[in-house]
Amino acid sequence: MRFEVPDANSPQGSYAGGVFLSKPGRNLSGYNALTFYLKGSQAATIGVIGLGNDLAESNTKVNLSNLTVIVTGRKL
Repeated sequence: MRFEVPDANSPQGSYAGGVFLSKPGRNLSGYNALTFYLKGSQAATIGVIGLGNDLAESNTKVNLSNLTVIVTGRKL
């Protein structure tokens, strides 16, 4: 998946988000890590990035705050 976040000066705002649901739910107990690659066209700081918000209880929600984005890329 590729997500494009508008820059801070965009007239449309600098927020991007989405929800991807999987029904039925998946058993991921055999895994112990989630990795993704983050790259920007310019250096920036993302206020909050997160996973697990299911628009309900969100009992598996995880957030990272003030994440620095660098132009060359960063594996998380």
